[in-house]
Amino acid sequence: MDELSRFPIESQKMEMVGRLASSIIHDLNNLLTVIQLNASLIEGGLLEAEETVTVAGKIGSACERASDLTRNVLNLARRGTEEMRDVEIRGLVAAMARLLESLVAKKVAFDLQFTNEELWVRGVAGAFEQVLMNLILNAVDAMPRGGHITISCGVRAVADRELLNDFEAGEYVAITVTDTGCGIAPELRDRIFEPFFTTRQASGGTGMGLYTVDRVVRSHRGRIDLVSEVDRGTAFTVLFPRIRPAAPVPPATAGLEPQTNGSKHTVLLVEDDAGVRTLTRDILERNGFLVMDAETGRDAIALWNADPARIDVVVADLVLAGDLTGTDVAHQLRSDKPGIAVIYMSGFVTADDDQFPLDGATFLSKPFAPSALVRAVRDSLKPSPQRGG
Repeated sequence: MDELSRFPIESQKMEMVGRLASSIIHDLNNLLTVIQLNASLIEGGLLEAEETVTVAGKIGSACERASDLTRNVLNLARRGTEEMRDVEIRGLVAAMARLLESLVAKKVAFDLQFTNEELWVRGVAGAFEQVLMNLILNAVDAMPRGGHITISCGVRAVADRELLNDFEAGEYVAITVTDTGCGIAPELRDRIFEPFFTTRQASGGTGMGLYTVDRVVRSHRGRIDLVSEVDRGTAFTVLFPRIRPAAPVPPATAGLEPQTNGSKHTVLLVEDDAGVRTLTRDILERNGFLVMDAETGRDAIALWNADPARIDVVVADLVLAGDLTGTDVAHQLRSDKPGIAVIYMSGFVTADDDQFPLDGATFLSKPFAPSALVRAVRDSLKPSPQRGG
């Protein structure tokens, strides 16, 4: 996508996040209420042993839902320039639909209709998300008294007789967002993709939503089809060229390591949040690892300099208090010991954030399960050519 095409996407991010902010806060507060009330039952000793296990499961489920919500919002508002890549569109559409379904009015029902085939397209994932966000929120706005939204993903073969402008014949991934709302008047259909044209002045619409959709679709060699009937509803279909990525090379099989102890292995833990640091250390120690912990990057480097031969794995938060990031720490340690295993953690940065290149390190997205942490550390200790094993 060219820079001009990226502009409307970037200019809309704050508008979109602002538009969703109150709903996001509402949903997170509901999840926090579930967590707090169930934690109070456990803390108060009011439950039998079997009930405690059930309640703990409810806390875990609420945490997973909150994690999914915040991860999707971060993906929407992520910074930096994304690279073109192969995207399996069904998963992306499903994730965006789940996010919006949890945030919009409960009187709007969602229905997902996906083909069983894999649907791969080439492009910028964040741009595809922006297209879906705009189409779905426009559908919601068209149904102030409630209604039904159907989102479908499938394959459409475009024949020569359907060609428009530079559009090419071939196989396309078709994403359709259909609502049961007010429809679009015929005299407005030629204007809805114009920048700053909006019928929602009273609700703060900027008129950049469908303009953004149009620019993204065009820059990905696609097209938009529109069917609408006043007082009956509207269906927007976006078409993107379908690709068939090369089959991935299966990884070499390796025997599972015993799930016993991690003794004789020392972890250098770098985490500026005291609560996360204490719990992470406790989990690792309970699984047999020796742990040296540090609050800042400079504290971590001081521990390293005191006894570098002792440390086998570095587990570092990417964003730390002070002037050193987790990657700064890892780079300094790797200059002394190139084979040192590194695991990064973050609740803000995503694994593909260009500001924090992982350089082959393992990435753990917060929040993570104890088993995921222990598995990551154990896996990092397995022999590999990069570490001279």
